[in-house]
Amino acid sequence: MIIKERLEELIKEQATIYFITSEPFIAGASSFIGIQEIKYNAIPTFWKKHWEDYKDWMYETKEEAEWYLEFGNITRTETLKLPSWEEFNKNSYFQFVSKDMSNIVLAESGYLEIDEYIDGEFIQTYFHKEMNKENYIEACRMAKKLFLGEEV
Repeated sequence: MIIKERLEELIKEQATIYFITSEPFIAGASSFIGIQEIKYNAIPTFWKKHWEDYKDWMYETKEEAEWYLEFGNITRTETLKLPSWEEFNKNSYFQFVSKDMSNIVLAESGYLEIDEYIDGEFIQTYFHKEMNKENYIEACRMAKKLFLGEEV
């Protein structure tokens, strides 16, 4: 990322900046996800005016831009797929990670329990009810909220 003051210096130096894009911002550039070199004469008006919107994608060196493109914005999408009552009733154990990255265990020992662990240490029990299908459905609703980071 280039701070605003540094961008102004680069403009004065007539430098090239490197911009990560998926849009053809510069006339004649192809649309792709990658790095565009932007020459100093394309910088002054547009980039100074829109610096706040694009600052996180502007880099002073190609190496910095390449690093960010490959390692700087890794997104992980997680899915919680709770077992059906029948599947759970066979195994009686299910574990997942909540939005706050704590481990949540849904287990059965005559009762349904949803317990929270952080770094392997027991923190609390959110749910403790008799083992039956109705209570399992209720426990799954609570597990869903915990996974999404909602209040329970």
